[in-house]
Amino acid sequence: DRIPHAQPAQSPADGLAAEPQSPASGLPGLFLAGDCRHDASLNGAMRSGRLAAEQVVRFLMEGS
Repeated sequence: DRIPHAQPAQSPADGLAAEPQSPASGLPGLFLAGDCRHDASLNGAMRSGRLAAEQVVRFLMEGS
């Protein structure tokens, strides 16, 4: 069975096909991730997490 309203309506016109928001929060060492940063789906959450992890690695490597 389908769950009504399980995900918000998403169409290409909403701009969700664009690049996800940057994981950088504007505060050093704080990175944001989640489906709210790209599109409301498992794929969006995983992509956002991967991008945030890549930024964390860069941040840590630059600080060494």
